[in-house]
Amino acid sequence: MPSAGARPVLASKAVEAGLLERFREDPKARAAMENAVNAVHNGADPFSAAEDVLASI
Repeated sequence: MPSAGARPVLASKAVEAGLLERFREDPKARAAMENAVNAVHNGADPFSAAEDVLASI
């Protein structure tokens, strides 16, 4: 299942960028992360999805 690989990639990118707290507190950031995980589940590239999350917040 692709989404199983999405979470570690997205989480590691978030930690690298110091955004972990923001994902917990900011509804826009949390929604961006959820959208990225769903996109990867539907076949998107995890690294591109992570970049999209970082660009959208």
